[in-house]
Amino acid sequence: MTEQVGLLVLKHNYYQNRAITMIEHNSVNNINDVQWLIDVLEKSGHLDKELEVIPNHKQLLQRYQQTSGLVRPEIAVLLAYSKQVIKKHLLLELSGLDKSLFEQELMQYFPLQLQEMYREQIKSHCLAAEIVANGLVNSFVNHMGMVLAFRLIDETACSMVSIFNIYKQVCHTFAVSDLWHQIEAGQVNLQGDIEAELYSEIRKIIERAMHWFLSQDQEKIDIQLYIKGIAELKTNLSDFVLEPENKDIYNKVGDLVNKGVPENLAFNIGTLDVLYLCLDVIWLNKKTNYSLQDCSKVFFALMHNLDLLWLRDKIKLLPDTTVWESLARRSAREEFNSVCSHLSLATLQEESEGMEEKVDNWLLKSDKSIIRYKKLLALVHSGELIELEKITVLLKELRGLCI
Repeated sequence: MTEQVGLLVLKHNYYQNRAITMIEHNSVNNINDVQWLIDVLEKSGHLDKELEVIPNHKQLLQRYQQTSGLVRPEIAVLLAYSKQVIKKHLLLELSGLDKSLFEQELMQYFPLQLQEMYREQIKSHCLAAEIVANGLVNSFVNHMGMVLAFRLIDETACSMVSIFNIYKQVCHTFAVSDLWHQIEAGQVNLQGDIEAELYSEIRKIIERAMHWFLSQDQEKIDIQLYIKGIAELKTNLSDFVLEPENKDIYNKVGDLVNKGVPENLAFNIGTLDVLYLCLDVIWLNKKTNYSLQDCSKVFFALMHNLDLLWLRDKIKLLPDTTVWESLARRSAREEFNSVCSHLSLATLQEESEGMEEKVDNWLLKSDKSIIRYKKLLALVHSGELIELEKITVLLKELRGLCI
């Protein structure tokens, strides 16, 4: 049992060190996020920048110009303060944490023998709240970084406890723990930069999916519906994803395999981007009672016919170096998701029986508006720069097609 406790301590130390390495690499390109977090911690009275020898605005700007970021001791200090603040807020709201998540997090803190022998006593442990909060905060910050929780609260006005509820929902939906386990369990022997790339891909999907769930009515989310839906759609991707998108998945998977990633893990990582889009497919399934297969066929047919995947990729490339740019890009992404799901909803409401007929009839009925949209799209295609103004106009044209 002592050995198990020791392993848990070593595991936590490993995750913490990996988190510092991740933040160290990311801080080079995300110096504005770092500065924003320092300001948040300082203004709230949790950080004395001079006492902790944390760089000021001018020093951070100089480092950015020299393509360098935070150093590891600075990161360790900011990481510790960030975890303290997040934990403090989470403890105040812990009564709102999903009960099954609370119990799961509490139980897994103890060795298996103790879980089996003293389950009821563990549930009433006097430090249960602190144990759960510690476990959740460490997992979240070590995997997602020290800025995201503060950003989500600032951008969406959500509560701290809702962040952790949704974080775990997203991890279950996309079987993230299995992906982490595949990377960590010694099944893969990868160079550091390849391993970092895999973690980065997982992190991006978690963050996007958290934003997606936060934009929904929390009381109406049936998480089991999304878990089952993603698992079902993942096994049948080739049935509804059209050739260009299938080719894109094939290329992503092939690239990872060529870098030494096992084929199964490469497929799981390479399909995350498409599976994220499937959140809207599951929403359609719930909204219309059409099967997942029918909803997915309509959804991806429209994505193909309206060149929406290209538009989505360009939204990803919008700058996010400042707080306002980050907010603008997130708003564009949310509007894109909403437009795609409502276009599909309008198509599914066509009277035709077959899904292909529904798509053809809707495209024919909307022909004039689609021609205008495609002319604007061609103009954007021909330009070298993708600007928010152009994206906004295209999204407005697409929104008009939903009516």
